[in-house]
Amino acid sequence: MLLIRIVAAVILFLILFGVVVIARGAWVVFVGNRYRDQAAVVDIPDGATVRDVRDLLVNAKLLSAPRWFLLYGKVTDGVVHAGRFAIAPGTPIRELYRILTEGEDVEVEVTMIEGWTLQDFQDHLVSRELVTEADMRSALSDPSLKARYSFLEGVPNGVDLEGYLFPETYRMFNNASAVDIVGRLLREFETRVVQARGEEIENSGYTLHEVVTIGSMLEREVQRPEDMAMVSDVIRKRLKADMPLQFDATVNYVTGKSDPGVTLADTQVDSPYNTYKYPGLPIGPISNPGDAAIEAALNPQENPYFYYLTTPDGTVVYARTNEEHALNKARYLK
Repeated sequence: MLLIRIVAAVILFLILFGVVVIARGAWVVFVGNRYRDQAAVVDIPDGATVRDVRDLLVNAKLLSAPRWFLLYGKVTDGVVHAGRFAIAPGTPIRELYRILTEGEDVEVEVTMIEGWTLQDFQDHLVSRELVTEADMRSALSDPSLKARYSFLEGVPNGVDLEGYLFPETYRMFNNASAVDIVGRLLREFETRVVQARGEEIENSGYTLHEVVTIGSMLEREVQRPEDMAMVSDVIRKRLKADMPLQFDATVNYVTGKSDPGVTLADTQVDSPYNTYKYPGLPIGPISNPGDAAIEAALNPQENPYFYYLTTPDGTVVYARTNEEHALNKARYLK
């Protein structure tokens, strides 16, 4: 009797153990416990076997049941493709094979070009169907941004994020929201400008907002870094002399035009961005400046000029006096 009871207990234990193992397997295969906010990107190289992929996932701490991963692949004849995949820890094994088999491209490139405005960037994203206009407008006007990014505290009330989305090419998940995209570019600005150039800005005599505003004007007015540095000094001297800046790019920002020269009527438009009508810098940036423009804003190239113009071929011609400037306009802007 004792032997029978022992055998029965062993059998019961084995049955229970088998049920637990099967239940555990069913859970990791079909249910999982995904932590989507901890998703990581995994690169699967060409020629990788299922065992290679298992090792990659285990090393990345994305797979807690490697034996079930191999077993499921063997039973289902599962295959994996080379590529880049976003995988969250605890993803069910069946879902893992779906992701790895379909070969989804989980990342897209998003580029903000130097000198683009927020509207340019929004139009670009919308044209690629990455965001909607409504979502982008909401992300750009989120009132909580100033609390999350302290460098935005110097932005005057009523002025948007123009100038603070740093121009660069970014790789992002293809399901990134407008909020994700805006946040990524703001963080890049914080790294590349606020942190990297903080001491320079503090010693420049300008606030961060003024530096970004000057850089944004340089981006829209001239093309070459050396001309940006020259025009930066023109701005500095005209501000010091209480001379109006009279930058065409600031007027075009208000009117939405892109004319190399502005009309008399345009120069009379009533806007705090109009540097023909109002003295000093515009109330905020007119584009999103890159490294070269920020560098020029902080380190102007000293020169004797107070005036300049850009010829149709992009050459910048400088003048010391208004009379010289008038002669240059007659000569180069016929």
